[in-house]
Amino acid sequence: MELVEREVSQKVQTIRSEQGDRQWVQQASARILAQEQQKPGVSVMSSFTATHSGRNRSIDVRDPNHPIVSGPGGPEIEINDWLGYPESLNKADPLFGDDDYLYFDARDVWYYRITRSDLAKKGTTLKDFLDPIHDTLTKNDHFKNLQANEPGILQRLVALKTKIAERMESPKKLGDLFD
Repeated sequence: MELVEREVSQKVQTIRSEQGDRQWVQQASARILAQEQQKPGVSVMSSFTATHSGRNRSIDVRDPNHPIVSGPGGPEIEINDWLGYPESLNKADPLFGDDDYLYFDARDVWYYRITRSDLAKKGTTLKDFLDPIHDTLTKNDHFKNLQANEPGILQRLVALKTKIAERMESPKKLGDLFD
């Protein structure tokens, strides 16, 4: 993950700045808010579908009686996406709208996210932006090891999830879960 963070932040900083991020989020939030205000009634359900990991749009709850969707969200590229690249791009790309971010880290900071506007200013596609990062990852021994061992790791995670679900039904000491 450190390699991903370093590669992504380096590339992001070549096409955007913190000031540009602030300007974009203000403009995108204004567009989102205007769209929401045109809709009848009150709903904080956003249009982001759960077909890929990501973040819902932000909700302004300063007036608890009238919450309103007010800021960008968007899909997140996680380690499984890098492992399944480029096929995983086909799942995330359609969810990455003009008023959304594409996130690369759980921390919500400007150098771990991009916008369609950023890519357009650079005159590049999302795939062309991501390809060099993925190429760097595929040369890394830790990433190669993760790729080679992913099926076994996933099987162990499924077994652990099953054990945890069973323990929720019949709680015992947490230490009993691990061999």
